[in-house]
Amino acid sequence: MMKTFNGLETTLERVGRILSRKYDITVRCKADECKTDGRTIWLPALPEDVSESLWTLIRGELDHETAHILFSDFEGRMKGFKQQWGEFGFDLLNVIEDVRVNYAMQTEYPGSRENILASIAEITQTHPIDQMPLPVRFLCGLFL
Repeated sequence: MMKTFNGLETTLERVGRILSRKYDITVRCKADECKTDGRTIWLPALPEDVSESLWTLIRGELDHETAHILFSDFEGRMKGFKQQWGEFGFDLLNVIEDVRVNYAMQTEYPGSRENILASIAEITQTHPIDQMPLPVRFLCGLFL
């Protein structure tokens, strides 16, 4: 056990605001998945005592979702792509977008590389690639 919940959500929100340079975003640790709509970052619900592995995941996912806020076009290309190509096409684009924003984030904030890579390692330990959504399996089949 590393951190306790008390104040952690507030700290994560402050970090997200500083990194994104958008001081009106919110961070909510109440989700069962990590995502953002460009205004709110949803991270996993936090237990009273946060384990080292969950803390690793949270740091990397905060950096990753903040990267989407910095580098993704939520109202333009992404929205239009989903309307034109449907859910599968959008999921496929999102996997490619994840790679793009992670690279951009690591260029902007070199320290985020360690967090993002550790988070990816944590995710693939608990969610093997063959159990991931079809677009992820498809792209891993192409590139790995």
